[in-house]
Order: sequence, then C-alpha cells, then structure tokens
Amino acid sequence: MISRRSLLVAVAGLPVGAAIGAGAYITNRSVPSIRVIGDRDGMLIMLETDTERLLLLAGEVDKNLWSKRSNLITVGRERLDVIIATYANLLALGINGQTVNDSTTILSLQRNLSLPPLRGAVIPVADLMEIQVGEAARLTIEVIASIAGDEAPDFLITFASEGTISVIASSASAIHHAPLSGVDALVVPGEVTPEDIAGLRPSLLLSSSIEGIAGSQEQILVFTDSTAEIVLKNGAIHVDANQLLP
Repeated sequence: MISRRSLLVAVAGLPVGAAIGAGAYITNRSVPSIRVIGDRDGMLIMLETDTERLLLLAGEVDKNLWSKRSNLITVGRERLDVIIATYANLLALGINGQTVNDSTTILSLQRNLSLPPLRGAVIPVADLMEIQVGEAARLTIEVIASIAGDEAPDFLITFASEGTISVIASSASAIHHAPLSGVDALVVPGEVTPEDIAGLRPSLLLSSSIEGIAGSQEQILVFTDSTAEIVLKNGAIHVDANQLLP
C-alpha cells in the first residue's frame, strides 16, 4: 500500500496559490513550492522558496517545451537564481552564460569535465554537489553515468524543505539510485512502471505517463500547457485534489 503519511489534499484548492492569466501564479512567498510542466520526453521544474528560484531541466527538453518556461514564473518574481541541466540540454537549447541574466548561475551536469566549455560562466558538475537554498532548504545533486554518454548523464536531485523530501529524477533508470525510504514526492519524465517506484514508495508521483501506474499510486499527470503545483509546508506535501488522477 502506498503511504499517504505526508500528502494533504485540499478539496477546494490550495489556499496558498491561484492561477491567473496565461499560466502565471500568485503564490505565498514564504511557502516553498514545486511547479512542473512537461511532455513524454522532458520536464521543466521550478523549485521556489521565500528567497530563491531554481529551474531544473529533466529528460530531453526540446525547444517547444523550453519556450513554455514562462508558465512557471510567479508574478513579481521573474528572476532565476539557478538553472540546472545536462550539458546536452544546455548545448541544444543555447543556454549559457551569454544568453541568460548575469545574476543567474548555470550548473551543467556532465560526467566528463573535459567536454568543450559552454560560453560564459557555466559551472560543470560531474559527481555530487550540495546547495543551501535560502535559510531552510537544501538541494543535493548526484550525477550518474548513463548509456547516453557524458553529455547527457542521468541524475538525481533531492530537495529537502519544510520537513519533506522531494526527488527529481532524470529518467526511470535514475530512480534506482534514489534512497529507498522517506521520499514524499517523486518527479520524473518519461514512462515509469510500478516496479521503478516500488522501492521508493513516494506519497505522490508527478509524471508525464500513466501507463501501468494509474490506480495504484497517487499521481499528478504533467502536461506542457498547464502547470502542476505542489506546496511544501509543515512536514507535508499539499496538493489540490483537482490535480490528482482519479
């Protein structure tokens, strides 16, 4: 049985956020949140705290999905503090130190530090990195070798905030490197099977595929043109009931 120990469902919608206009959000700035858009191949994931905004690219992100990133921006908080993506995604989308704001830090996930450097100030990450996010959140990045090569490694990103643990995996194969317990929310692009998540037993899965999962797991299905959002508060994942698959 999937544990619901840390999943709080709001029938009438989340009191901390409301959608307005074309995908923009007004959110309680003191409450950390995770917002996601994506397709079957890739996802854009925004991690937001009271002071910081981090944009993660997971899976294979094409130009169409990248063009939708404004859907994740909160009103009045357009600045991005950190962009995290594989070397391959950064290269394909032309994301580098010369194409983003000077105040944005770019982390390139790559298994080989000898790859040709991307333009501008881009920091390569080849194995493990921990980042303090604001005063109370911590991000751990683990870069994992994959059959796709050094430019497109698998990775796990663990976001610890408000007494919750959220894991962002680059693919189903990366999930097998995740901790075996204590995961509240799992975010992963591509096709995921019950066997892939059996060891984790997350309270909530955010995925772009429902094949083999529907009915056995609390799940939010992720789309390109609508934003999935969860809020991290008081040791629990808060989610609007309307987002959950029946």
